[in-house]
Amino acid sequence: MDWTFGGQQRNLQQWKGQSAANVITLFGQPNPANARAVPGGGEWTYTNLKITDAEGNPHTAITFVVLNGVVSDIRLPAN
Repeated sequence: MDWTFGGQQRNLQQWKGQSAANVITLFGQPNPANARAVPGGGEWTYTNLKITDAEGNPHTAITFVVLNGVVSDIRLPAN
């Protein structure tokens, strides 16, 4: 599935405020090797994705910051 980060279609930035359960439903359980604990939640990085940012640059990973069961931030890890 093709995603965007800051684009019109399938914009991953729109996941901010979604429940962590919704992320797991679509992307699966976070891989412990790609997760980092933070107070009250964690950072879940999913890889092997096809993401295009607002400038048209390709990316293959996304990190969801989850606090208290809700996505509080979404970041593109450095390639």
